[in-house]
Amino acid sequence: MAKTRPARPGEAAALTALVRRSKAHWGYGAAFLAACAPELRVREEELTARRIVVAENGRGELLGLASLEDVEASEDAEDIAGGVNIAGGEEADGGPGRGGRTARLGLLFVEPSAIGRGVGRLLYLDT
Repeated sequence: MAKTRPARPGEAAALTALVRRSKAHWGYGAAFLAACAPELRVREEELTARRIVVAENGRGELLGLASLEDVEASEDAEDIAGGVNIAGGEEADGGPGRGGRTARLGLLFVEPSAIGRGVGRLLYLDT
């Protein structure tokens, strides 16, 4: 059974490798993956600057990762390609609303051997 936890210092290289395997799984060619390599890299400083959550199995093997990133109030959802904006906070009546912070789902990658086993869903729901 997979569980989630915050990414830990020192995991950037392993997470980068997971991201690249996950992207390659969907049939992208070597030239495209090489061109995207800088964007697919998880940097050590991002482990603390972004909310990166990982999924792991009972043996501690990484199965996937997701990140939640703050969105500036001036950013419009249409300006963020491929992101899912999530509004937080509460309205004056106590109900859900846009009074708090807004974030977007940044990364969501699953180890190819774990695709179809609910890891992506677990990460999405926990992020």
